[in-house]
Amino acid sequence: HITPGQWADVVADTERADQELLDYIRVTLKPQYKVAVVSNANAGTLQRVMSPEQLAVFDTLVVSAEVGHIKPDPGIYTLAAEKLGLTSAECVFTDDNTPYCDGAEAVGMQSIHFRDREQFIRELEAILNHT
Repeated sequence: HITPGQWADVVADTERADQELLDYIRVTLKPQYKVAVVSNANAGTLQRVMSPEQLAVFDTLVVSAEVGHIKPDPGIYTLAAEKLGLTSAECVFTDDNTPYCDGAEAVGMQSIHFRDREQFIRELEAILNHT
């Protein structure tokens, strides 16, 4: 058995934002690219797990509970592209859930199955350097 406090610690740890990845996005990607979060989170979850400064890294947030679409519904991906002023073909989507990557590909996005930060950055830079 675990205590409620131990449970809260586990949840907080698993929901913690990857600051190194956010720094990469802010420093390397943002000067040239638009960046969005596409999340199946409940309303308010992103604001709970990320600071306003961390959220400010992104051009837009597309949260399923707020937009009426849930990954892998095609509508959530096309809405994210529209909010960025892009076509789906101009977008690269990443997720640690393969069916969500498949959903993005179904609307014409390239996708990266996220396994770890280094692998993601390596695959993203390969895509960006070939476009």
